[in-house]
Amino acid sequence: GATLVRVFRCILLDPDWEISRENQAIARIHRCGQRHRTTSYKLYCQGSFDEKVIAHQNAGK
Repeated sequence: GATLVRVFRCILLDPDWEISRENQAIARIHRCGQRHRTTSYKLYCQGSFDEKVIAHQNAGK
């Protein structure tokens, strides 16, 4: 895996069917001793298959 010690923004462009994979990507930028506040963004197109994937993720919460 990658160690991303200087990264503090995560931009997700392709929603994953398993939300745990997205959570892991976000967690990789939040490290002990991190100096910056970490921020994540999830971008998707309305009316696309992405919305169905996100609905599936939300149903599992």
